[in-house]
Amino acid sequence: MRFGVVLGLYEPQLGLPAMIRRAQTAEQLGYDSLWAGDHIVIPNVVDQTPHYRDVGGTYPEGSEYLEPITLLSFLAGQTRSIKLGVGVLVVPYRNPILAAKMLATVDVVSGGRLLAGVGAGWMREEFEVLRTPPYSERGRVTDDYIAVYKALWTQDDPSFEGKHYSVSDFAFWPKPLQKPHPPIWVGGNGIAAMRRTAALGDGWMPVYLSPADMATKIKELRALYEKAGRDPATVTTAIGTRFRFTESAAGSDRHMITGTPRQMLDDVRRYQEAGVDEIHLLHRAGTIGEVPTEELVTNWRRFADEVRSRL
Repeated sequence: MRFGVVLGLYEPQLGLPAMIRRAQTAEQLGYDSLWAGDHIVIPNVVDQTPHYRDVGGTYPEGSEYLEPITLLSFLAGQTRSIKLGVGVLVVPYRNPILAAKMLATVDVVSGGRLLAGVGAGWMREEFEVLRTPPYSERGRVTDDYIAVYKALWTQDDPSFEGKHYSVSDFAFWPKPLQKPHPPIWVGGNGIAAMRRTAALGDGWMPVYLSPADMATKIKELRALYEKAGRDPATVTTAIGTRFRFTESAAGSDRHMITGTPRQMLDDVRRYQEAGVDEIHLLHRAGTIGEVPTEELVTNWRRFADEVRSRL
């Protein structure tokens, strides 16, 4: 089992020193990967039900959301070994040639540490502000754009013909350091994301699913891999889950890791038994918003010492 940590979500006035401290502390504690999420703007009115119907919460006033590719490029120079993941890049938000160049740049300047998490997105209002391709077509757009990334990253004379984007007759250099390309991990909990993983991805990374749900869906994903003519043993699965230490007993089969260290270890083992390869730890269970850096890194350290070390 591998473990990653999420830098922070929707936090007012986080500041660069705090971001550097979080990244360097995660590396020092031996976490495998560090993740930055993606939003460009938060519209004043947002229907959160497509994504947060099971989580709850609102966006705090003054929330800051640093652009993730730019942030990871900076953090590549502040770290040495930890993998740098964008989780997930909302693919339709960016021109695919430019996005492929930016992601390749992160891989080059980091020495081959990029994990390219990708997704179709959910916030209709943000799509409208950015004047992206139609929201209703976002899944098909995402598939075409990912195919463009792969063509640019792997072909000396890139060529791809799709419904929403085509490329040909130009050079694209430098290529990413990782071969054949940085791992592409598809975000999303539903069947569309799982089919995208089987067709185009190297891994699947949903959020907030219980161990029982993951066990069922991983079996479905492996069947999709076989149907696509791919080896199910090659797929990587990760779960993004909130975590929080408490002293009281917690219910079983939750979609988060919480409770005493022993209970949290049991949660991790249930995910492991379900077939999960990596767990990405989000901030405190049940919150959206500011988490003081000292509290966050203290909990990362405690998790490493009292949970991860006992596996």
